[in-house]
Amino acid sequence: MPSFSAESAAALGGPGWLASDRQAALERFTASELPTSAAEEWRYSRIEALDLDRFGPAIEPPGAAPITSAAAGSLDVPGLLDLTALLGAVGSGATVVETRDGFVTRVRGVGGEVTVDRLSAAGAGPEPLGELAGEPDALATLNRAFAPDPLLITVAPGSAASPVVIVHWCTGDDLALFPRILLRVGESAEAQVLEVVAGPAGCLVVPVTELDVAGAAHLSYLHVQALGPAAWQIGLQASRVAADGGLV
Repeated sequence: MPSFSAESAAALGGPGWLASDRQAALERFTASELPTSAAEEWRYSRIEALDLDRFGPAIEPPGAAPITSAAAGSLDVPGLLDLTALLGAVGSGATVVETRDGFVTRVRGVGGEVTVDRLSAAGAGPEPLGELAGEPDALATLNRAFAPDPLLITVAPGSAASPVVIVHWCTGDDLALFPRILLRVGESAEAQVLEVVAGPAGCLVVPVTELDVAGAAHLSYLHVQALGPAAWQIGLQASRVAADGGLV
């Protein structure tokens, strides 16, 4: 299994600015220490029980396909969550983004009110990754070093967008997944977003989600974790809400 090395980070590919950003983040991670329960924000956690050496980053997507308009496939987690029913409940007009082991595999329902941009795509320009979340600990820095497919999701100003559902799927034991999303809701827009991390495997998932809500815009956001009992999830969510905006 790949380790958290410079070679593994470089193997993720992407435009030059993203590759350089990953390498710089990896250097910061190497020079840092993992959080402990001695810090107030980790006091009631089991962080010392995390064996990071057990895990390794996913370098290639499992059976990945280009972004298409194909309908999302069956993603049921036995005993945990029926995602097929969930996706059916949100309706055919919803924007659905599916990632597997951190890599985007399918998107449907984009265009007009909602756009989804892969920052790892050739020709993509740099975005202010971390502007809201920063790097409060080594695990957030590790996300920046190994996020294979950072996403910029934009809701157009003044729109009342259909729901946006983002499903991060883990396929194998001992994999480390690093989903990263920057969500921007334009001025006076209304948006509903559901982000799901799921899978039966004993993986490590370190998601970073940044929510940027413009003036007079309103965002309803819900995060659901539906992983197996042997899995770890250590996530970071940061938000910014402008005047007269709302986030619930």
